[in-house]
Amino acid sequence: MKTITVGKYIPRNSIVHKMNPFLKLLTNILFILLVFFANSFILLVSILVLSIFIFLLSQLKINQIFSTLKPVLYIAFFLLLINIFVMNDGYAPATEKEPNINYNSSGDGYF
Repeated sequence: MKTITVGKYIPRNSIVHKMNPFLKLLTNILFILLVFFANSFILLVSILVLSIFIFLLSQLKINQIFSTLKPVLYIAFFLLLINIFVMNDGYAPATEKEPNINYNSSGDGYF
């Protein structure tokens, strides 16, 4: 159990560690919402740069960051494989006539 580091607190004396816990929770929620509502590649790259900057501010070692992300990368790779074999041009294999996501012709939403 000592090798599992997902969600484990690593004590450091940094700006990120000294922040108010409520502020950290609020910024995490806003960060997650920003990731899910990102609609362009440039925005996703800027989110990646912002997260790298936050990791640098937290004064964590690179191997600690990668050991924390290793289980997440396994799950992401597994989901990528499922997506490759199940999806076919936006259509699910069971329903070849109906797309999974219907885009509104006016571009206002997904319904």
